[in-house]
Amino acid sequence: MRKLGFIVFAALLALSAHARTNESMAMELRVDGKIIESMPFEHEACVKDKVWSSCKQIGSYYDFGRPGVASDPQKAIMYYRLCCDLNDQDKMCCEKGYAKELKEKREAACKANDAASCGKLAVSAYDKKDFEASFKYAKKGCELGKDEDACTYLAYMYYYGQGVEKNYEKAFEVYNGLCERGVYSMCPTVSFFYTDGIGVKKDIKKGKEVLEKICPDKYPEACGSLGELYESDKYGMKDEKKANELFSIACKHNRKSKACEKLGKTTSEEIACENKDPHSCYMAANAYQNDPQKMLYYYDKACEYGYSNGCFGAAALSQQDAKKAMEYAYKACKLHRVDACEWLMQISTQACQAGNQEGCNWVERIKTGK
Repeated sequence: MRKLGFIVFAALLALSAHARTNESMAMELRVDGKIIESMPFEHEACVKDKVWSSCKQIGSYYDFGRPGVASDPQKAIMYYRLCCDLNDQDKMCCEKGYAKELKEKREAACKANDAASCGKLAVSAYDKKDFEASFKYAKKGCELGKDEDACTYLAYMYYYGQGVEKNYEKAFEVYNGLCERGVYSMCPTVSFFYTDGIGVKKDIKKGKEVLEKICPDKYPEACGSLGELYESDKYGMKDEKKANELFSIACKHNRKSKACEKLGKTTSEEIACENKDPHSCYMAANAYQNDPQKMLYYYDKACEYGYSNGCFGAAALSQQDAKKAMEYAYKACKLHRVDACEWLMQISTQACQAGNQEGCNWVERIKTGK
């Protein structure tokens, strides 16, 4: 076992230099903020390896632009189409890759009084800043069948006066209708209208009740809005402890929410990790570069929740325990991390050929997948 342990230790020292898949290389560079360097690997993963998410990633770079990457609509469409061809369930890729074809179909359907199609056209027109067309489609879609997209954009345009004269009362009416129909993401806006007296008579108690009805069971993120009422002196109910409790509930369900920002980045990642978000566990681990024990704890959690990078990170931190390092690497392999499988097979074969039975056992285990 000592010889196998030495081989594992030596191999782990070279872990970062070991061959990666195009997708994993792109991801590692992307996490480090090296977008330009990641793009060749992203391209290969998309075109050669047929990884739809890589097509989407590079498509978004050319769509929105990044530091050092100029926006290029034609290239964006090309990658979005590749993404959609590989995964026709990805809404963003298909919407942007085949925008012209979809618009023609939706215009015909909206004309035939299909509310959902009118809603999609409203969204598309709004994105292009054609507010008059967006309002027309949104009003028709909302009145026809109370389509969620159509009503949401209709309320928004009434509120901001886009494509129509500003009208807070009508905005409140549409938002309130959505909230009452179970579109709970609109309820915090309804609460805001009540607490600040916009488009309706000011009623702080009513605004608070709107949020309490859906926090946390129906819409946990509303807890963040409720927390804001307790956070400020403005509403006469300041309670910092209660506010933080509510922010924590909201953050557990959406680590990108405002509630997480109020708690701080590391804390929000840890909270999301407790809620079994593997990527958050991985990010929390990386925040503890100077605390190997905590780093290993969060890598272990990321691994437990099915994130192969967490398993590989835990393997690298377990250098002094060959068996444990091998187990973590094997978990990464089982999670389809090809380079982990190759690494394991290489060091196990070397140990087996050197007469180490434990190495031979690992070779057999990797081959059988047991």
